[in-house]
Amino acid sequence: MKKASSELESLRQKLMESIYSKPPVIYSKPPVTYGLGRLVLESTRKIYDPNGDEVTTWIGTYILNEAHVPVPVSTRQWAGWFENAANRIVQQDTIKGVRVSTVFLGLDHSFAGGPPLLFETMIFGGELDGSQERCSSWDEALEMHGRAMVAVKTSLGI
Repeated sequence: MKKASSELESLRQKLMESIYSKPPVIYSKPPVTYGLGRLVLESTRKIYDPNGDEVTTWIGTYILNEAHVPVPVSTRQWAGWFENAANRIVQQDTIKGVRVSTVFLGLDHSFAGGPPLLFETMIFGGELDGSQERCSSWDEALEMHGRAMVAVKTSLGI
């Protein structure tokens, strides 16, 4: 039994070394615990919905309620709600072929901790192509979209 345990520990150590020797992936945390047949990630969370019921989620899944407030839900609930693309659009504008899109991501992108980052504004086209910013609330998302619009207009000389 002791031999099997030391072999397992040796295998675990080799696996950890191989993961941590690779260059880090942006916005991603490596697994922290290994076991036979299971993998526990740092991003596993126990959160509570507005009714006080516990919701267990691996990646921080949210939907928007009628007041545009993010509500934590199970991955299954999130998947059903997320199928409707209209649920995710906050605001989209196009100026001279440059598109500014602000959407609700539904997944917490604050992998390093802090408040959940659930909204994203991204610019497609022009000098600012690929620029993005993320935030936590609907109101912040509208402000973020406005800032992106000003930046695009400035870059276009408008």
